[in-house]
Amino acid sequence: MREGLEQPVRIDVIFLERCMVREAPQLAVLSAEEPFDTGVEIDPAAAVVLIDELKQAFDRIVIDLPRGATQFSRAVLAVAHNIVVVTSALVKSLRDAAARGRHR
Repeated sequence: MREGLEQPVRIDVIFLERCMVREAPQLAVLSAEEPFDTGVEIDPAAAVVLIDELKQAFDRIVIDLPRGATQFSRAVLAVAHNIVVVTSALVKSLRDAAARGRHR
């Protein structure tokens, strides 16, 4: 998956089929095994290519982004139709999420 994100021209239907795991007829999971703390910066253009390919194959796409704001995360959020923010039920977490939302 990382190689495809580093070279967006490699992302196509065949690439996605090989990277995805079909959990059910209507559910496929695509994930990268890259740890969050590696500091890898992925080209934001790869996000656009990946999402465009996914849109051709699926009606709904759910993307789980890490907490840190990267250029890749921003590119994904920029093309999103709906955004759901999930936090813990702690007041501090809710304040943090609300504060980040105001800064956009």
